[in-house]
Amino acid sequence: MFFGGALIPIMDDLGIYNATCPILVVTVTLWDTEATNFNANEGDIMSIMEGKIIDYKNVKKISMTGSSKIEINPNWNETLDLQNWYKEFEKKEFLNLSQMSIGSQEHNTSETSQRILQQNKIDDNLISKRLLKLNDEEHKIKRERTNLNFKKQRLSMERESIKSHLEN
Repeated sequence: MFFGGALIPIMDDLGIYNATCPILVVTVTLWDTEATNFNANEGDIMSIMEGKIIDYKNVKKISMTGSSKIEINPNWNETLDLQNWYKEFEKKEFLNLSQMSIGSQEHNTSETSQRILQQNKIDDNLISKRLLKLNDEEHKIKRERTNLNFKKQRLSMERESIKSHLEN
């Protein structure tokens, strides 16, 4: 029995924290009972032990062998970090596994990388606009603070003047 082509993003911790790091996407091929028993949800962390890594025409693949083992959401310190990262990153439509076709053996990684780069550019523009807005708000608050200090000084001078007038 053959179950092929779930596309899975694979990264090390540098890829998690550095959005400019290239992203490697591989096709995982599951066979026999692994294929029929495979039960993972989008966003789950998958550990593949002793899988066979294949690089064919610049497309990375992992093929399961008899000694291969898959663990979903392994009990590792990194698992929670990866799940939290994925929840944040999926908002950018990084890679939606439920929309990938089962059985596909080839995937254009440059297309995925281009989509991610475009999203990063959009995010950079939004961040720049937000920073400009925050900068404007900061200047507005500084002007208001200056005006309030001026009014405070003026009121203090008026109070001293009235106090001195009442003493005379």
